[in-house]
Amino acid sequence: MTSQAGLAGVDGCKAGWVVIWDETPLRIEIVSTFSEVASITASCAVVAVDMPIGLPSTAARGGRPCDAAARRVLRGRAASVFSAPPRHVLDASSYQEALERCRLDGVGLSIQAFHLVPKIRQIDAALAGNAGRFFEAHPELAFLQLSGSVLPSKHSKEGLDLRRTLLSEEFAIPPTPQGAKTDDMLDALVLVHTARRIHANAAVKLGGDPDETGLEMAIWY
Repeated sequence: MTSQAGLAGVDGCKAGWVVIWDETPLRIEIVSTFSEVASITASCAVVAVDMPIGLPSTAARGGRPCDAAARRVLRGRAASVFSAPPRHVLDASSYQEALERCRLDGVGLSIQAFHLVPKIRQIDAALAGNAGRFFEAHPELAFLQLSGSVLPSKHSKEGLDLRRTLLSEEFAIPPTPQGAKTDDMLDALVLVHTARRIHANAAVKLGGDPDETGLEMAIWY
């Protein structure tokens, strides 16, 4: 039975994107581009996405205000929040070129943030300044909201086991699909929980200023 609201959680993975719909049983699919994500979730009222949406026009130390706010909430796991890269690096052809552009703003750019650029570029093109039903979310904030405390790293057995236990109280956890890792699937699933909170007007919103294209720079959990 499909959720009446039409909700979904989305996380990036090696093959592209993991999409999980709030249905019974849960429906999960792997697609290669974000334009496909937008197409197959067209009937959803809320899609929670683990990837920056609104972008700063210039690089700033600490990233966007919502990035800094997320780190303050995630004490002990603040490193899991990467600063969103500025819009002017989306067309950079190499890390060195992107880094040099950021240095003109007086700051650096982490290699982890640069690795997000291809997927952010997909999102930016698909949304074209109008996020609509798409909301930026963060799995670690979602798990914090579920558990009441910051969890151990998802790259540890303890961390994965705790995440499964928390999610099993709300969902029948599906098998991990080919093309994704277990932590990708669990991250997408916890964002279904966030999508439910957003739809119910129960979510916490960090930040909210628009970027130069009109996209909101906010993280929800």
